[in-house]
Amino acid sequence: MTRYQLSMHAEHLPRNWFHTPSPYAVATITDGPLKGTKIGQTETLPKTTDPDWVAVLFFETDSSIYMPLKIQVFDEREYNDDILLGEATFEATEIFGAAGHLKSAQLNYKGPAQLYVSVQTSIQGNDRGIMELQFRGLDIKNIEPGLLGLGRSDPFLELAKKNADHTAGVVRWNVVHRSAHIQDHLNPFWESFTVGLEELCYNDLNWPMRILVKDWQANGRHRIIGQFETTMSNLMERVAVRGNADRQAAFEIFLDSLGGSSGKSKGFVCVLKATLYPEK
Repeated sequence: MTRYQLSMHAEHLPRNWFHTPSPYAVATITDGPLKGTKIGQTETLPKTTDPDWVAVLFFETDSSIYMPLKIQVFDEREYNDDILLGEATFEATEIFGAAGHLKSAQLNYKGPAQLYVSVQTSIQGNDRGIMELQFRGLDIKNIEPGLLGLGRSDPFLELAKKNADHTAGVVRWNVVHRSAHIQDHLNPFWESFTVGLEELCYNDLNWPMRILVKDWQANGRHRIIGQFETTMSNLMERVAVRGNADRQAAFEIFLDSLGGSSGKSKGFVCVLKATLYPEK
């Protein structure tokens, strides 16, 4: 049996003039010896029609085992029962065998909503442990000045891992952590967090990672301020040693993750913590 991890995102979920959905997804096995088993459920993302869920769902199977999946997408309602926005069916090993280990299907309702499901081999390295991380932004570019120039960006940070199938020319970055946004602040401290290496980087500290800083928008249409590419090993080597504003150790961010595009700096991300603890 091989251990896999499943991640999901969707596009063009239904909305109207009065309501934007707060979607979450549920994955269930619908046939075979594990029929009816719920693999897991994502977090709810508030007010978005294009959710990119952070949650990673783990399961074990063999290429010879038929494992059909039903993915249901719901709109979480605060005062009423959650509403089913649509569902789609997949087969786990077919997803893994597809180009980029990614398949999509239209949700079964009248509209253009599309659901994307990725299945990746879960363990691809020999590193083990739990990583504790904390970041701070420094001199983050203000892209929300407002009418009188008094506004400030509301930055949040995303950490994503690279999934690439070079034979098919498919590359996607799966978000594995998304911080809370910090209102009106260009030098934000984001809360520390812990995550297992299997979920974070397939147990490989040298796996390609990307860090993005975005400006939060109430309508869910968040805007990228800047980004850079790295590895967990590199983050561990660049932890701040000269206080929490250590620009010498910090990573400079650009609109293009490789420092291209206009080439203008959009600020810095300072690594305050990158500590690996043994698994319990």
